[in-house]
Amino acid sequence: MYLGAAECIVLTDHNGSGKSSAAKILAALLFPSSGKITAHGALLVI
Repeated sequence: MYLGAAECIVLTDHNGSGKSSAAKILAALLFPSSGKITAHGALLVI
C-alpha cells in the first residue's frame, strides 16, 4: 500500500472496535496473531 504526500487514511468505528490495533499493524508496530488484512483484494499483512 502506498500513500503519497498529503494523502491520509481515516479509520472510524465505535469504541473498542480495533482501530488503534489496525493502525499499528499497518505501520508494522504490531503483528497480528492470526488472520489477514486485504485492500481491494490485495494482501497487505499476513
